[in-house]
Amino acid sequence: MYSYLIDTRTKTFYMKPRETNFFAYSDPDAFDIHVIPKEDRPYIRCIETNIEDEMELETLLYNAGFFAGYFNGQNVRLDRQKLYYFDRNPNEISYAQFLMTEDKKYLSYLKKDKLYTLCKVENDFEPKEAKSLSRDDRIRRTGTGIQYPVYYFNDDDYAILTYTSEARLVEGILKTQKDKYQGWRIITLSWDKRCIINEKFILP
Repeated sequence: MYSYLIDTRTKTFYMKPRETNFFAYSDPDAFDIHVIPKEDRPYIRCIETNIEDEMELETLLYNAGFFAGYFNGQNVRLDRQKLYYFDRNPNEISYAQFLMTEDKKYLSYLKKDKLYTLCKVENDFEPKEAKSLSRDDRIRRTGTGIQYPVYYFNDDDYAILTYTSEARLVEGILKTQKDKYQGWRIITLSWDKRCIINEKFILP
């Protein structure tokens, strides 16, 4: 089975600061810890996938935002023409680079239409439940009846709570406020609004 490295500090693919290269292997036994800087080794994990097809692995890595990386220790470039499908979302690796470098240029690489959030449409609510929602739990979009989790800075100033991956959303708001958002749908943003990313910072 194919494998790749993750970093427990960023909770996503392992990369070196300012180097957006993946580390992947045809088998976990091919991983050599000595290629990893000593200071990083305690935080690196080799994750075995259920992927048996090299093109499927390349599709996963390319759509995660990578153009190149290391496969069994050899430098390789990914070819868009050799993918099963194209759905590129660089948000996770951009966020990880920001965490490692604190360089705000990586925030400009985030794609709002690939951010994850929650929503609940009017028909999903029981009448009593809809009336009980507080201002801090919703945005009213006139004529749509769709509601989103938001944070209000004041009466007219707010940001939508979003995440760079579905996994982060599940571990975030759906875990810490499970009862409040029970039954809400996971979606990606389809409009340009100010966002709070991974409960860490604001994206205008």
